[in-house]
Amino acid sequence: MNRKNFFIYFCFFLFLFCYKTKASIIFNEILPNPKGSDKENEWIELKNDSDKAIDISNWSISDLSKRIFKIPKDKKLGPKEIIVFKSKETKIILNNDKETLFLKDDKNNLIDSLSYNNAPENKSFCKIENQWQWCSILTPGKENQFQNLELKNNLKAEIKNTFQNYNQGENNKIFILSNSKIIFLIGFFIALFSAIIVFFLNNYFERK
Repeated sequence: MNRKNFFIYFCFFLFLFCYKTKASIIFNEILPNPKGSDKENEWIELKNDSDKAIDISNWSISDLSKRIFKIPKDKKLGPKEIIVFKSKETKIILNNDKETLFLKDDKNNLIDSLSYNNAPENKSFCKIENQWQWCSILTPGKENQFQNLELKNNLKAEIKNTFQNYNQGENNKIFILSNSKIIFLIGFFIALFSAIIVFFLNNYFERK
């Protein structure tokens, strides 16, 4: 294998890896502490952040108490499309003091997650410019909005899109990788390191 072909193969496999590891379906907004009944008025919103349609049939949403909502069959999100699941449908009642949600695909791979503490009444936990914050403007099924003062006065949102620790009642710390940029970098360095090893091995055997 000459160096030119090796470089072409390396770039091709790196592209495939990065393409597959990019997270496309994300948590976009949730309402954990609505006015009135939590069972009637809570909701969870997902967004397809990619430019292609994605089938989310049999994907699942779960919380720390291991309550699981399985997304029905024939659910497909178009590019940038947003979907809302109400608590009546999910049967997931979000805690007001502390909660973590997990989104997994039909093969049980973790796609996205979020965490929060001390949910204020009738404010949604929404994602704006890749950052989570409490928003007084509720936008179920629509693009998220915020007031200018909320950026300064919002409660501290404890969301970690890299590695985050959580307790599942067994006092075990599980680290969750949910940031697609971190995944991209890890994949890049793994591919680069593998390429260097293959390169030196190739030169070694050619000399023999």
